[in-house]
Amino acid sequence: MSTSTRSDNTNFVMFLRAIAFNIMCVALVFWIYQEGRIDAILKFDTLYISRIIAGLGILGLCTIVVRIFQISRELNVVKKYRKLMDSGRNKEATDKWLRFTNSRVAEFIQNYRRVLPEDKSVFVGNFQMTIASKLSIFGSMTEWLTVLGLLGTVVGFRIALEVMTGLKDISLLVVFVQNISGGLMIAIDTTIVGICAALWLDINLKWVLRPGMVQLVSEAVNAGVLYRE
Repeated sequence: MSTSTRSDNTNFVMFLRAIAFNIMCVALVFWIYQEGRIDAILKFDTLYISRIIAGLGILGLCTIVVRIFQISRELNVVKKYRKLMDSGRNKEATDKWLRFTNSRVAEFIQNYRRVLPEDKSVFVGNFQMTIASKLSIFGSMTEWLTVLGLLGTVVGFRIALEVMTGLKDISLLVVFVQNISGGLMIAIDTTIVGICAALWLDINLKWVLRPGMVQLVSEAVNAGVLYRE
């Protein structure tokens, strides 16, 4: 009655995998801070573009990690349900436990049994859309971070060009060099911060969250098919 799966993603393994990866990233950021690189970026961040990118990145990361936790919990529910059914436990007691979880996958499994065969593909499609409802928002966040980084690049070069065109007195050469370097640093720093933040979110999204969502739909459908009323 049981079927094999590609990975035994129970006990919040997916969530713990995300935590392990993000801890390594935080450790890397801390090392960069210890080297004084972050202070250097903040020193030239007169337009607060790098700060905005960092704030948006932290917000997106927290949101994605919360979603990873939710999907991991749903996977735990469906995996435990299948294990209970395979163990020969009383079906009524098992179904009562499933309803008690108040999870999306519990609602899906119970309703999947009642859906007509010709409507099951539509029902599964709706479940997929529900599970992946926030993927487009997360994907947009990575794009916004990249765009903000490019915006900082353009603004930084604009400042540098403005300083270059405004040089009329050679005695102000030192001030000119300081101002133009400030503009170039804004351009470079915002690009680096934007790309790194977007990459950080993208790895969580595409390597952890999205595969977990695909696995959840597969596991839920299998549970609904195998354990009909």
